[in-house]
Amino acid sequence: MSANAVLRRKLEAGKRFVPVRDTDTAERGWRLALARATHEALGLAIDVGPVREVRRKLAELMELPPENALMATLEGPEGGLGLIVIGPEVLTALIEVQTMKRVARSAVMPRRPTRTDAAMVAEPVDAALRALSAELVHSDDLTWTAGFRFGAHLADAGGMELLLEDTAYRTLECEVTAAGGARRGRVMIALPAEGRGPRPAPRRGAPEAAIEAARHWSTIMRDTVLQVEAPLEGVVGRIRLSLDEVLALKTGDSLRIDMANLEQIALEAPGGRPVALCRLGQNRGMRAVRLAVIDPQETARMLFPRAEGPALTRSRTPHG
Repeated sequence: MSANAVLRRKLEAGKRFVPVRDTDTAERGWRLALARATHEALGLAIDVGPVREVRRKLAELMELPPENALMATLEGPEGGLGLIVIGPEVLTALIEVQTMKRVARSAVMPRRPTRTDAAMVAEPVDAALRALSAELVHSDDLTWTAGFRFGAHLADAGGMELLLEDTAYRTLECEVTAAGGARRGRVMIALPAEGRGPRPAPRRGAPEAAIEAARHWSTIMRDTVLQVEAPLEGVVGRIRLSLDEVLALKTGDSLRIDMANLEQIALEAPGGRPVALCRLGQNRGMRAVRLAVIDPQETARMLFPRAEGPALTRSRTPHG
């Protein structure tokens, strides 16, 4: 049997496969929901570590929040109240991406969260809670996780005792890493263990379940691929040197770049593949390049004819 025939049989088998959804748990749902909501609401890519579900009493909840963490109530079905705790590192990342459009790598300055902070994180928190309900629509965990939204900011842990019922709570606790490790902290939600939300919906037939699973996988794959970095380099010009000339170079030597032209700078992808033709300029006090020709073949023809071959030395523009 040929390799193509084997692959064809595997693909056909995949189309008939109906995923088993026994993994629809609150732990898995919160992990997916938190990462997806933060990305969609703020454009912030985060990595959510393993989620633990723990049953706790109110007295235990009051001892859990770290110093300078943001605490807020979560309003749920039939007047039920829950709690969310966002560690200071994670809170800083959520604020920075909204105010500076990026996450800084400097140390977090200790400060008490304010009502303004709470207002700025309310939208992504609500989005995560809605996404959690969507993930668990067929799960028994829907009853105690669905229907919650961001409530009121708590100035300190003492506010829990005043607002929350002295009952049992089910918590979902995890560690969150933002911007490739620039910020790392904990996030916890605590919801009444006695669920007051809707019952899970009956599971759909096999064909619909397969279609839903395929769409879900495609969304995750798309979001993952779009987070991949694509570094670009601005190349002023190229020169050709013999090996003897390269070995003879010493500190203080100058290399003349005859082709240097600030009106014709190549923007290249990894491996030296030209992407666009640019000109050198400035943007907000930083050196930058302005795209002129977005055509890889035309850029290569105008700047670096094939007859020249690869360069041994480059002079690069600082790019912003």
